[in-house]
Amino acid sequence: MALKSTKDLRIFLVKQMEGVADGTIDTDRAKGVANLSQQLYNCVNLELKFAKAKAADVDLKIDPVNFDD
Repeated sequence: MALKSTKDLRIFLVKQMEGVADGTIDTDRAKGVANLSQQLYNCVNLELKFAKAKAADVDLKIDPVNFDD
């Protein structure tokens, strides 16, 4: 399943939780999904904070972070 929207992500996560509840998904996989979900949340949250900061100051220029430095 390709996750292309937050709706897709919610559906995927609910299916994972249901799988844990009914025993079809093991807890190690569930922990991995939870960890990845937290990273995604952190990234989206940071992007929203930058967008709010940029909207508050129209002259503010926010460059992307370079991971090669």
